Amino acid sequence: MSTFKLLEHRPYCARPEENRTSQLRGFGTPGETVAFSFSIKCREDLAQIELSVSSLARDSWQIDPRQIAMYVVGVWDVSGVGIFQSNRMTVSELLLKDDRMPLEDGYIENANQGIGSESPLWRYCPPDVRLTDSVVTSLVAGESKQIWLSVKIASETPPGLYSGCLNITTQQGQEHKLSIELDVLPFTLLEPAQDLLLWYRGSMDQQQGQFYVSPELFRLHLQDIYDHGFRSISIAEKDRATAQLAIDIAEDVGFTRHIVLRSIPFNAEALHFKSLTPVFYLSDEMDAAGCNQISARLIAEHQGHGAYCQILNWTSMSSVINHQLVKRMEDVADIGYKPTIISFSLQNNKDLFARRERSSSLQSPLTYYHWQCHMEKPNLARVLSGVYLWNSQADGIAPYCYQHPPAFPFSPFDDFDAWDTTGRAGNLRDQMTTYPARCGVIPTLQWEGLREGITDLRYLATLEHLISAGQKCTAPEVKRLAANAISRRDTFLSRISTDNINIDSESETEPYQTVNAHEYQEFRRQMASDIEALYSHLPTALQPS
Repeated sequence: MSTFKLLEHRPYCARPEENRTSQLRGFGTPGETVAFSFSIKCREDLAQIELSVSSLARDSWQIDPRQIAMYVVGVWDVSGVGIFQSNRMTVSELLLKDDRMPLEDGYIENANQGIGSESPLWRYCPPDVRLTDSVVTSLVAGESKQIWLSVKIASETPPGLYSGCLNITTQQGQEHKLSIELDVLPFTLLEPAQDLLLWYRGSMDQQQGQFYVSPELFRLHLQDIYDHGFRSISIAEKDRATAQLAIDIAEDVGFTRHIVLRSIPFNAEALHFKSLTPVFYLSDEMDAAGCNQISARLIAEHQGHGAYCQILNWTSMSSVINHQLVKRMEDVADIGYKPTIISFSLQNNKDLFARRERSSSLQSPLTYYHWQCHMEKPNLARVLSGVYLWNSQADGIAPYCYQHPPAFPFSPFDDFDAWDTTGRAGNLRDQMTTYPARCGVIPTLQWEGLREGITDLRYLATLEHLISAGQKCTAPEVKRLAANAISRRDTFLSRISTDNINIDSESETEPYQTVNAHEYQEFRRQMASDIEALYSHLPTALQPS
């Protein structure tokens, strides 16, 4: 009997199952990215294991191996899984090509403004890790390691069952194979109506040493964010020429909704936009010290930004902690400027998003919510960007953030060092939803969880469209299918509480104790089945294009 085991491990579950597996099976639509997962285990030490994957083929069509990203899930110690540093915990987070290699980073002196300058600058130097090709790892006797696959289905892929193989070779030359089957469904998903904004802090301005990224890396980051489903983005450029370059890159990548400017460059009226709507970010949680302790300076800055926003004819946005601040924004004798978009801190405003408790008087024209998405809680990320967003009836989300590296000289790969040397941020943990690499990005489980939530939202939007069409159809069978789909959808969504959700616990990773991790995927499978049934029975005239 072989000492090497392949174990079932559902993608967003904390631990593998005890039973062995010989096949990975999944489903998805053209344009979707599908996650697979399993674990490997051995009764003896193995210093090197290499994993590679073939194409997935059906007749003359195939999904190229270059569209299949495979990783070993890195496990490490973090200071809790909440927002602030807490007790040490071991979590699964990083998606790596080789978890045996050290993550060595550091800082290099700025060539033009180094030591001896009045304000010396240091540029962060990320670890030089491999981001492509096969996965290489090792095993200690008796331990298991999770292997992760992300399969990107091209938008033109015909429906059908695609098959392939994952190859595993040990140091002794032993070979193990795992078959892969991917069912490409015969429909595509609609884009949701909700706005999906991610805060991005990278800047192509070399003076912003903590956040500097090259133009090439800037484009790569935005492409990664877009590929995960976000359609709005923030930029932090202070120089007009660099801001225009950032806008052009964002539009070239495909962003089409909002672009939020954290800083407004001089002569901002000269900026031009093709597909994106510019947003002036007026104020960032100006009530952080308390709703009644806002300084006159912050109020004047908020009002001045609002006046300039009207001159520019841009959309306006602010983030708040306490929804009571909205009343002060509506009072002309007080703050007196209410933005078009208000993003509420979800941790402090869950009651606001409980449908039965929402007050229309508190709503701005567009109501978003935000949370710290760096927490190692992939199912929380999935829920808040998907089914929770649907239930909350919010207009959008604005999670923070893609990467916010700690200040010099600290490392984003050390969760126990300081984060902000100014002391203003307290004992916050490193806010990294993805991690920097020399030539790209190290993804994480929570980053993939955000993608899954947005995909869930697209399934919900597609199902809602078809249910609406089915209710208009005169055929009794179509009406029955629509009614059954509503019943199944609402049965699951009734378990997604908008107020009783665990967000910022220092030790608990699941958003709901009453919903098992695998049930989110089972709900998607049910939605896919209902969508397919409605598609096949609806008259062509009622099907979405």
